[in-house]
Amino acid sequence: MPAAQQAPQRFVDSADGARIAVYEEGNPDGPAVVLVHGFPDSHVLWDGVVPRLAQRFRVIRYDNRGVGLSSAPKPVSAYTMACFADDFAAVIDQLTPGRRVHVMGHDWGSVGIWEYLTRPAPETESPRSPRCPARVRNSWSITSGAGCAGHGGRDGFSGPSPRRCG
Repeated sequence: MPAAQQAPQRFVDSADGARIAVYEEGNPDGPAVVLVHGFPDSHVLWDGVVPRLAQRFRVIRYDNRGVGLSSAPKPVSAYTMACFADDFAAVIDQLTPGRRVHVMGHDWGSVGIWEYLTRPAPETESPRSPRCPARVRNSWSITSGAGCAGHGGRDGFSGPSPRRCG
């Protein structure tokens, strides 16, 4: 049985207008770590992790679009990895403007983060821009492994890959 749904501290509007429910805990003065869940989970997936991070980190987690208290856009086209990457960008723009974050993604949350990290940074934008992959100090991915390659991931292996930004 999943944990009880808590009330979000705020909502963030994504690029296409989807409303993303955001939950913050931990040390407000600590470095920010963003936890992104996969499908079909919600932010409560991280309930066992948050207490281990809360003393040192500002922990930010959110419900992906279509889950929990975030809005559920009707068209299927609103559920692309680009949309999930835009949601992540909106969250870090609103909650950590101009600062770098650590991010941990699980399952499809990891895939959305990879989409964000592999986007080319526009030359006209500074590393402080929410659309710039340099905003991510470190990323960790918890995925299902090579088995996901048969579901569209295989084509992504030939494209750009994230690199640690200095």
